[in-house]
Amino acid sequence: MLRPHPMLPFLGWIAPLALVSTTWGAQLPAGGAQQGTPVAKESSTGAGAGNSTGGANRGGTQGDSSVPAPRPEDKLGPTDGKAPGVDSVVAKSPAPHVDPRPKDTPRTPTGDNDDRSGFETWWLFNRDALLDLHARAGLPARSGDGTDPVPNRPGGVRSADVAGRVLPALRRVVETETNPVLLAETLLAIARVADGPGAGADAALRARIAQELEAALAHPQAQVAESAALALGILGEGSSLRTLLELARDGRAGREACGRDSVPYRLRAFSAYAVGLVAHQTASEDVRRFGASGLVGLLGQRETPREVQVACVTGLGVAGLASDPKSWQKSVQRTSRELEPTASREALVAHLVGTVVNERANPVLRAQTLVAVARLARDAAEPVHDEIERLCVELLSPVARTPNELAQSAALGLGLLSDAGAAPQDREARARLMSAAHEGDLDTRHFAVIALGQSAARADEDPAAAFSGAPEVHRFLLRELAEGRGAARSYAALALGLYGRGLRDAGRAPSNEAGVALLERLQKATMPDEVAACALALGLRRDQAAVPVLRARFVQASDDSVRASTAVALGLIGAAEAKADLWKELRAARGRPAFLREASIALALLGDAELVPGLCAELASAPGSAAELATLQALALVGDARALDPLLARVADANASADVRARAVASLAAICDGRRLPWNDAFVRGANYLATVETLSDARGQGLLDRR
Repeated sequence: MLRPHPMLPFLGWIAPLALVSTTWGAQLPAGGAQQGTPVAKESSTGAGAGNSTGGANRGGTQGDSSVPAPRPEDKLGPTDGKAPGVDSVVAKSPAPHVDPRPKDTPRTPTGDNDDRSGFETWWLFNRDALLDLHARAGLPARSGDGTDPVPNRPGGVRSADVAGRVLPALRRVVETETNPVLLAETLLAIARVADGPGAGADAALRARIAQELEAALAHPQAQVAESAALALGILGEGSSLRTLLELARDGRAGREACGRDSVPYRLRAFSAYAVGLVAHQTASEDVRRFGASGLVGLLGQRETPREVQVACVTGLGVAGLASDPKSWQKSVQRTSRELEPTASREALVAHLVGTVVNERANPVLRAQTLVAVARLARDAAEPVHDEIERLCVELLSPVARTPNELAQSAALGLGLLSDAGAAPQDREARARLMSAAHEGDLDTRHFAVIALGQSAARADEDPAAAFSGAPEVHRFLLRELAEGRGAARSYAALALGLYGRGLRDAGRAPSNEAGVALLERLQKATMPDEVAACALALGLRRDQAAVPVLRARFVQASDDSVRASTAVALGLIGAAEAKADLWKELRAARGRPAFLREASIALALLGDAELVPGLCAELASAPGSAAELATLQALALVGDARALDPLLARVADANASADVRARAVASLAAICDGRRLPWNDAFVRGANYLATVETLSDARGQGLLDRR
C-alpha cells in the first residue's frame, strides 16, 4: 500500500478528475518498470532514466516505478467537486503492473560528451524567444499578394517563390532521392514551408501534401517514417488526426498506414507528439478535443510503452484546450460532463495531476507530466493555476521525498507559474525556490535559480504589488553571484540577466547594482562558462556600460565559447561599433560552426545588411563540407530571401554530400517557415531536458526538442 503523499491536502478539491475516464477509456497511466533495462551512467540527476526505479529520491527512498492497474470501480467519475481525493484511490491500488517491453525503455541521455548540467544547455533550449531574431533583425514588412513578402513569413520570402520554386524543389528530392537523412529532412521542410491552416494557403495543395506525407509513413527506413509523422503534425491539418492516433495506438489502421505488422514504439511516440502539434495549431476546439481525447485514452492503457506515454503527456501539454473559469471556482459543483478530462483546460490539468502524485508511476513520466500540467495551468482559471503552483512548492519540500526528476520539473514549473507579487502562493514559491537552490540534487538547484530570475521578472496582476517580491530575489541572486561555487555562479548570472530583461520588457529599468556586480564578475572570471554567463546576462539587460569590457573580452578571448557569448551579448545590447570585430572573426571562422553561428546571430541582431550576402559568399567558397555545414547552419538562423538561390542550388547539387544537401534543405525550411519562432518552441521552452526519453531528447539530436 502506498503512503499518502504530503501534497495531497492541497489537492482535495482538484483530485476528483484523476478518477474520471473518457469514452476512450482513460485511467491513471501505467508506467511499469522495464525488464532487462540497462542502468545509465550516474549523474547529478541520480540514476539514469533507464533504471527501473528512476532517479534517486531526494529523501533517500526509492519508490516502485510502476503504476497499478485501475480498478473497475475507479472508472466512474464523481458528479461534483467533493469526491474522495487521490490518496483514497491510490491506497486501494492492486499489485504493480510490469511492462514486458524492454526495447521501449526511456533513458536520460548520457555519455562523456553529453553533459547537460551546464547553463549553456538551458540557454540553447530557451533562447529563441529571448533573441527573437525575426523581430529584432529589422526584417521587411509583409503582405500576401504573391509579389510582396507573405504574411508571417520572415525575410521577405514571397509566396510565389515558395509555391513556384521551393516546394517543387523539395518535392523533387522526395521523388528522386533515397538517402534517409536527406528524405527525412525534406519531409519536415515541406510541412514547414506550407502556410498554417487559415493563412490563405491553397487547400488542394495542402491536402496533396498531407497525402504524400501519409504515404511516406510506410517508408522502410524508420527515420523517414518518423519524420513523416512529425511533418503531419507540423502541417497541422485536422484531417490527419485519425491516422496519427491510429499510429500512436498501434491500431489496425495505423499498422496499415506504416506497412508493418506492428507500429514501432518510436513511430508511435512521434505520432503522439504530432497529435499535440495539430491540436496546438488548430483554430477548432472540436479538433483540439478530438486529439486530446485520443491521447488521454492512450495514456491510460496499461500496455502503452512509457516512451509513448511521455509523448502523450507532452502533446497534451501544448494542446491548448479552452479554459472554463466559471465552472472551476472552488465553491462550484461540477457536472459529470465538466469533469471529463477534455471538457476544459482545467479538467485536463486535474486529470493529469493523478499521474504526478502517483508514487508508483515512473519518475520520468511523472516529471514530464508535471511539465505538461504547468504549461496548461499558466492560462487556466486562477484557482487551478494557484493549486498547481502550490503543488510544485510541495514537491520541492525535503519532506516530500520527491525523485530528482520530479523535483527538477517542479522548479521549472514554478518558473512558468509564479510571479513577483505578494500573493501567499507566490511568497511560498520564492521561499521554496531559495531553499531548493541550496538543497537536493545539483540540477534542481540550478533550475531553482533560473526559476527565481523568471518569476521575479513577471509582474503580478495587482498593480500595487506588481514587483513586491522582486527585491528579495534580487538580493538572493546577488549573493549567489558573489558567493556561489562552480556552475551555481553561472546560473545566478543568467538568472540576473533574465530578471533584468523582464524588467526592461515591463518598461522598468534594471538595477545598476546588478549591472556593476555582473561587470565585475565578467572582468574577474577565469572559467569560460562563468565569463559566458556574465556576458549573456549583461546582454539580456542591454547594459550599455558593459560594451567596452565585452569588446575587449571578445577580441582577447582564446576560447570560442567566450568569444561566441560575448558576440551575442554585443548584439543584444546593440553595439554597432563592434561590427568590424565581429566580421573579422566571422571570416576566420571556417570549420568552427558554433562560433560562426553565434557571430552571425550577433550581426543579425545588429541589423547588418551585408550579413546574408556575406554568408552566401562564404558558402560559395567553402573549402569543404565542414565549412559548408557551418555556413548553412548560420543561414538557417539569419537568412532571408537573398539566400534562396544558393540554397536551392545546394539542394539540387548531386555532387554534394547527403549531409550538406539535408542541411541546405533545413535552411530553406527555416527561411521560408511562416512561424516567428521555431515550430517546436511550445515543446522546448520550460522543458525538462534532463529527465527525458529518447524521442523527446537524445545525444544524437534526433529528439523532438533537439530539432531546429
